[in-house]
Amino acid sequence: MTPDEYVQLRDAYFMGNGYIRWDKDAITYALLENDYADGYAYKVQHHGREELLLFREEENAIEVLETTLSEQDLLAVLKRLRIKVPVRVRKSLAAVEREERVGNDKKNRAIRKKILA
Repeated sequence: MTPDEYVQLRDAYFMGNGYIRWDKDAITYALLENDYADGYAYKVQHHGREELLLFREEENAIEVLETTLSEQDLLAVLKRLRIKVPVRVRKSLAAVEREERVGNDKKNRAIRKKILA
């Protein structure tokens, strides 16, 4: 997967309020660092969509650093890749931020509801 492809898929999936965009140089560095640490970056065709999968091998396990796949789809793709060791998924900062946005949106709606009531 090229840095340009990674940037395009990452931006398309994670873009939104609070998203921290990495430019091509930052992605290039991250991909090289991951490669040096026995990691892989794949562009995966799954259910007619292009997805990204960034992971590395860590002491008899696979650590998923970032992906646009759902947990269910991730497990299916890893099975297709014949990866049978335990898998740990590291939540990306963007995923945490997205969860916080959803949580904050719910809180804000509840507060507005109380104010308007």
